[in-house]
This record gives sequence, C-alpha cells and structure tokens, in this order.
Amino acid sequence: MKVIGSAFVEFIPNRFFKKIEEVNIFKRGIGGSGANIAIAEARLGGKTAIVTKVGDDPFGNFIVEELKGEGIDTKYVEKEAGYKTGLSFYEIDERGNSNYHFYRFPGTSRPEENIDLSGIGFSKNEAVSLTEAAIRGKLEILDYLEGTRIFYEPNIRKDFWNEKLREKTMNVIKKCYAMLPNRNELKLITKEKEIKKGAETLLKYLSLVVVKMGKEGAELFTENERIRVNGISISPKFEIGAGDTFHGAFVVEFSKSGDLEEALRYANFAAAFRVGKGRFPGRKELEDFIHLSLR
Repeated sequence: MKVIGSAFVEFIPNRFFKKIEEVNIFKRGIGGSGANIAIAEARLGGKTAIVTKVGDDPFGNFIVEELKGEGIDTKYVEKEAGYKTGLSFYEIDERGNSNYHFYRFPGTSRPEENIDLSGIGFSKNEAVSLTEAAIRGKLEILDYLEGTRIFYEPNIRKDFWNEKLREKTMNVIKKCYAMLPNRNELKLITKEKEIKKGAETLLKYLSLVVVKMGKEGAELFTENERIRVNGISISPKFEIGAGDTFHGAFVVEFSKSGDLEEALRYANFAAAFRVGKGRFPGRKELEDFIHLSLR
C-alpha cells in the first residue's frame, strides 16, 4: 500500500494551555497527513511506502530518517532542490482551543505540490491513501492511479476553503474508491447538514464513505449498508493526528480482512488510543487496548 501526501516538521510545545508566545521549549516531530497515515499504517503492520517531496535541507533529511525508522519505504520521497521543508507550530491556548501556526509559503516551502507519479508503479486494486496536499498541484496525477483503490483523506482547513476548492475536491472524489471525511468536512463538501444526506451525495461517485465523528464514534455508508460504532470514553491527552490514525488503521484492517464493520471498529479504537495515549499504536498494544476497553 502507498500513501501520497505531505510531510513536514511539527513543533509541539512542552506546555499546553498557554499562548504560543509564552512557550520557549518545543519538541520536534513529523507532521502532515501523509506522514501521519503512513506511520499509523506501518505501526499496525502495513507494508507502507510514502510518496512525497520535502525540501533539500536538514529538516528534509530528518523526515526521511524518521520515516525509515518507522519501517516505511522511503524510496519515493524526493528532496526538492530550492525548496525548504515546511514547518508548523502547535498550541493549545489558555481556553483549550487547538491552533496550528504554519510556515509554508507557495513557491518555496510546499514541495509536495510538485509530486510526480510518472515513475512510480501501482498495482491493480492496490490500496492508495491520497491526501488533500497531493492534489494542490495538477489533478493529472490521478491518471497514474487508474485501477487502484483510492482512499481519499480531504484534510480540509475551513479558513482556506472556498467554492473553487470544493469543485476541485468533487473532481478528485469522482476518481476515488472511498472517502474518510470528518463531520465538518462532509458538510463543507456536500453542503448537507445531515450526515446521511451528505454521505448519499458522495455515494453517487464513491463505493464507500466513512464519516469520523470524534468522541461520538464513526459511521460507514455504502449503497446497501449503514454501520455505526459509538465513541470510546477516554481522557484526552493529545488529539493531533487522531483522524489520520483512524484512516491508516481502517485501510490496514480493511485490506487485511475485507470486513467493513471490523475495519470501522478497529479504526475507532486506534483513534481513541492516539487521543488517550498521545502516540500512534503498535498492533499488539492496540489489541491489548481493545481487549481492556471491552472488559
């Protein structure tokens, strides 16, 4: 399986519930929906390769080595000359609101917009996770994915959303097998307030829609099925990457078993683990977490 999307450096403060200007120590890590999904898949036993571009700089080197350390195939990671790897700073302010501060500038620090799939081979029915960052450039990259099973992760930022992007997103959806939006993304894309109506709109083009609802669980729709799993009660520690963890877990488990209900349940627990433990789960520890949660 392959993941196509962004990978950048993310700085996490050592203190939460503070304005970012009041924090002076940050921990460096990897961010980006593409990188997060790839790590989630790899830790859960997926044989994952990531397709992305980073800057030809020290931060780009850091990302490549970290991904290799996770057991991810990085042969499709290119370092783009003349570009700087994007940076982001995360904060939880004094009111508990989560905020991202991105330092990514068109033409200098968005190398993933130049992703080229022409030299990459894709197998028929191969599971490919495609994230929004990968299609900011030319939609022609979708032509290289013909015959694969594309699981689309929209990763929409409301502040940057507009009608032009909605039309572009719909053109992407028409070539995908499945889409895994959260509830807010579903509403922005379909303009439907009700989850069922929004999913039905997408099912005109897709075989599968999975709506992530955070602490309320998740809901899956096909032409003939509607499956719901409830949220898992857990004390939140770190919510960054929960949706990406869900995506990666769902793709791994569905590719393994072909069972939609089991994949939905598995992904729901994986996201809860991420929120409660603050890290991506390995397969054994996720299985232990599921067992303890069901006791």
